[in-house]
Amino acid sequence: MYTPSILTKNTLRNVFSLLTLLVLTYTAAFAQVDDTNSPVFEIVKIQDGSESGDDVVYMVKLTDGAGRPLVNTTNEDFSMDIEFGVDSDVARDDMATEFPTAIVIPQGKSNTVIRLKVLNDGVYETTESLVAMIYNPSIGTVSETLNYATATVANDPGNTPVPAKTFATATKNQNNNPVITMLQK
Repeated sequence: MYTPSILTKNTLRNVFSLLTLLVLTYTAAFAQVDDTNSPVFEIVKIQDGSESGDDVVYMVKLTDGAGRPLVNTTNEDFSMDIEFGVDSDVARDDMATEFPTAIVIPQGKSNTVIRLKVLNDGVYETTESLVAMIYNPSIGTVSETLNYATATVANDPGNTPVPAKTFATATKNQNNNPVITMLQK
């Protein structure tokens, strides 16, 4: 038979064991994040853009190298260089927003978003691609497979040109040679 003192001892022992397990579990989880000496940065496309008002949106994420997100818990911002236009059809004058040359993941954050406004230039163009590439991080490395992302920029359907009508007339010149004149309306 159990006495109240034995029950109290067993209850306290079980509570202590449970607390120890919880502390060890959370310590291991925090240690995994804190022991990550080399974070890995990835860039992904969030949204394609268009001349009808859709911005091009990219996200640069801080990960542990296996794709799991990390948070910048240091006392400094993480910075890196970014380049746009490598293997791209989109030119600088297609965008209403300047291309940044560097980005920052601030303290306490796990990512940063880059939003680029597309310029509606009124010129019909086919859908074009815009490549963003990250490199040279202030800490850690850049993912070997997610070091660039490609977005597309669609032409505004309202700017689709109306096909011209072509007419041809045939006449003869003063030497009685045929002359064909092409006209477009």
